[in-house]
Amino acid sequence: MKQYILHFCIILAALLSCTGKTSDAAPPAEDTVAKQMLQGVWMNEDEVVTMRVAGDTISYSDSTMAPAYFAVVRDSLVIRGATEARYEILKQTEHIFEFRNHAGDIVKLLKSDNPDDAKAFTKHAAPPLNQNRLIKRDTVAVVADRKYHVYVQVNPSTYKVIRSTYNQEGIMVDNIYYDNIINVCVYDGGTRLFSRDMRKQDFAAHVPENFIRQSVLSDITVDAITPAGITLDAALCMPDTPTAYIVKMTVSPQGKLTMKVSN
Repeated sequence: MKQYILHFCIILAALLSCTGKTSDAAPPAEDTVAKQMLQGVWMNEDEVVTMRVAGDTISYSDSTMAPAYFAVVRDSLVIRGATEARYEILKQTEHIFEFRNHAGDIVKLLKSDNPDDAKAFTKHAAPPLNQNRLIKRDTVAVVADRKYHVYVQVNPSTYKVIRSTYNQEGIMVDNIYYDNIINVCVYDGGTRLFSRDMRKQDFAAHVPENFIRQSVLSDITVDAITPAGITLDAALCMPDTPTAYIVKMTVSPQGKLTMKVSN
């Protein structure tokens, strides 16, 4: 009886060991043949150039859309940008690529045989908000015998803002914009009350984190100068949308800064 139990335990341990090995199975291999067939410039059925595939990267004809790494795994196009997205491949040949986009629609792309179509991908980098302009403003006001001078300078920066959206083919893409750093100085006569480089992160206590991440600090403008202080409007904008948060910045006559979201 003891020998029978021993044999049963040995068999059970072997089965458990095999079961454990299956959990460490390697991820599905990439379809390198399918990836190779995707190489080239692709256009939609209206013969509008939309994307170029070179190596492991997909680039888009719209220069505001960031290139992204991609793979073909188990009949799916996997695009890994700021987030990962998968699209079911319905048909693929050397010159035809059909897939189902995020909305469930079937998208058909045709490979271009015109070498000039590659020129669509040689555009300049995405223009920053405010058209890369250095904006300077001076506002002077006399209130209760005090002469206030407010100086605002919008400085375009190289800090990238990435906003994920869908292109006309229903593929998730990362749009690239550039944030601003805005210097605000407030003087009472010859006395400096306040001076600071404002970044969008400075408004994190008043604006949702997800919006902060995808927004641009577009501008800061003077709203009012009163005996209670200098009020400015800071505009945090979601690029290419009408959505924005306006945060009221108030600098007191003593130089203290307070903020609240404008209704």
